[in-house]
Amino acid sequence: MIVFGTDGWRGVIARDYTFDNLAHVAVAVAQYARTQSDSPSAVIGYDTRFLSREFAQETARILAARGLTVWLSDRVATTPQVSLATKHRRATIGIVVTASHNPPQYNGFKLKGNYGGPATVDIVAGVERQLRRIESKPFRLPRLASLEQYVASRAIRMFDPMEQYRRVVASKIDLERIARAGLKILFDPMYGAGMGVLPAFVPCDAIHSEPNPGFGEIDHPEPIAECLQPAMRRVSEGGYDLCIATDGDADRLGMIDSTGAFVDSHRIFLLLLKYLYEDKRRRGSVVKTVSLTSMVDAY
Repeated sequence: MIVFGTDGWRGVIARDYTFDNLAHVAVAVAQYARTQSDSPSAVIGYDTRFLSREFAQETARILAARGLTVWLSDRVATTPQVSLATKHRRATIGIVVTASHNPPQYNGFKLKGNYGGPATVDIVAGVERQLRRIESKPFRLPRLASLEQYVASRAIRMFDPMEQYRRVVASKIDLERIARAGLKILFDPMYGAGMGVLPAFVPCDAIHSEPNPGFGEIDHPEPIAECLQPAMRRVSEGGYDLCIATDGDADRLGMIDSTGAFVDSHRIFLLLLKYLYEDKRRRGSVVKTVSLTSMVDAY
């Protein structure tokens, strides 16, 4: 039985995560989306893992066959890029084919609400209800047209996930000021979907920034100290001011300071909060999740 966890469905490729199981999930998502809108639509992106592009294309074909308008990324996309595109295009649902920071033998299927954020409990429950109905009887996927045919008919529309993302980021951050600061920055996307993103905005060097579904010497693409040892050594040896690292789908962040010491996401949030409070003079309430450090209570 296919089960959705806290952030979608994940499984070992070829054992649990197969094209057959993917078809069950895609049909369930399509049927759920049709209960939410008279003109349902979806945004689909994918990471750098083995077969992620093919899984994403198959999902797009199934959704198009079920009557959804589909925006399919024309290249590897980060989860934040898919979230932005989902909200901007007012899609019924967003999908990211990714297993995030899991080891390379995994792949996954993340869901995003029309607001761009993670799917709520209600959304996941709605998809799972459709999935249980599908699994309760013999399943036969209807004949699908080719990807090219769906694109020609505009049922599937290819899009560049970086285009709008670049505009939004540039509208909110003074990139020229960062460039003028002359910081020596190292970027480690950990062979994940973040490849090329930071270099598109600020001058930096990059490691682990070429396609490698096996993640090379990295056990799994999670920006934590034990997985960032190569980057930590590179920072120390190369005289970098800092290193920014992202996980497999670039929705998690870790940093390394100029001494080669790891800075976790809790402390990054604190640094951002300190900046807003002391430099920007922002005042007001701070809302945090239960997983965030209690150190923010100081503000």
